[in-house]
Amino acid sequence: MADDLLKPQPPPVANDKPAVWDLVVQDLDLDEARLPPISADRPWAEQRVVALVRADAKARDAQGRERYGVPLQAGNGRDALVDAYQEQLDFVVYLRQAIEERLLVTPPDDEVFVLEHLNLLYGNVRGTVRHLRWLLLAHDGR
Repeated sequence: MADDLLKPQPPPVANDKPAVWDLVVQDLDLDEARLPPISADRPWAEQRVVALVRADAKARDAQGRERYGVPLQAGNGRDALVDAYQEQLDFVVYLRQAIEERLLVTPPDDEVFVLEHLNLLYGNVRGTVRHLRWLLLAHDGR
C-alpha cells in the first residue's frame, strides 16, 4: 500500500558490506578529478564546492553512525528507494520554501541569479521525486 512508503523504516542492521558514505566520498573524489577549471556559469561544480560537499558527507556519515550505531550499508534491512523517496519529498518542499521566502522580498541582482538556480534545482528535484515514485511503483506495485 502506498501509505507504507511514508512510514518510518526499521533501524539499519550492520553487515559486512561497504559503508555507502565511503562510496559517495570516492565518487566525489572522481568528480573532482574530472572538473574543468572554475567557471562562473557552473559555480556548484568547482573544486572548492566539491571539497565542501565531501566534508559534509563525512560529517553526515559520522552523524548517522552516532545516531544508529552502524554505518549506512547496502542490505541493512531498509528499503533504500523508500528512504530516497521520503528524503526527496522533504527536499522538494524545502526548496519550494526557499523560493517562496526569496519571493517575499524584492531581490537584489545577485539574488535573482540565486532564485533562477533555485527554480532550476526545484524543477530537477520534482522530476527526481516523480522518477523515484515510478521506480517504487515498478519495483513492487506500491
